[in-house]
Amino acid sequence: TCALPICGGSIQILQSVTWGSSNQVAATITNDATNHGMALALAAGKSTITASAGSISGSTVLTVQ
Repeated sequence: TCALPICGGSIQILQSVTWGSSNQVAATITNDATNHGMALALAAGKSTITASAGSISGSTVLTVQ
């Protein structure tokens, strides 16, 4: 499980988070049970990293130099 802070300071326990990378040439991100959400830089570039669980999702840009 993964604890995610939600507005107002409460915590929601999430059973499953799915990770993704928009540019797998620059970076990949794992979805396996042992290293869930670990990013691996591969080549210079940018990738939008996303995480989602049910109706909750978020993203950030990862820059590899």
